[in-house]
Amino acid sequence: MIYSKRLNLSNWYDFETLFEKHNGVRGGCWCAYYLGRPKDFRYEEKDKHKQTHFEHIQAFGSTGILLYDDETPIGYAQVAPYQVIERFDVSKDYVKLPQSYLDQRQWRISCMFIDKDYRKQHLATQLFLEACETIAYEGGGWVEVFPFLHEGGKDKFDFNGSVSFYASHGFEEVSRLGKSILLMRKFIEPK
Repeated sequence: MIYSKRLNLSNWYDFETLFEKHNGVRGGCWCAYYLGRPKDFRYEEKDKHKQTHFEHIQAFGSTGILLYDDETPIGYAQVAPYQVIERFDVSKDYVKLPQSYLDQRQWRISCMFIDKDYRKQHLATQLFLEACETIAYEGGGWVEVFPFLHEGGKDKFDFNGSVSFYASHGFEEVSRLGKSILLMRKFIEPK
């Protein structure tokens, strides 16, 4: 049975298990890259990334959701309020929500990862939909995603999703962040 749970201190070990199986994912990132400002993340400091992520969970309670197959963790989506996933805020190209929207909840989905043994089963889509459901049940609000723009116009689903994937789920283009990232937004109604 496939289901999801919020990642928090009680299931941190499951997150560790999934990410250790994949050498910290994406070169040892441990999904810490988006959790701070650019000055806070150094690629060569791989040993610190896991600790950084753990400290964010201690500080904020959760940084995302884990996808499970029975008791086995098989995926992770980083989904959290803006103040948890803050890396994008410093981009000169970042377009803030209009002042009139700032009293509404604001969320970001910055990356998704599926265990290599579970790929090509549409589980990334299920993980994304679970993330959206989590947002809806936690009050809804504006959601931002950040797919990569690949050279030659290729629209490829990677750790950040793809432009066509998010567009098919109702996200609209807002702006480019530099040369390779697109900011997209959608409002998710609360449940």
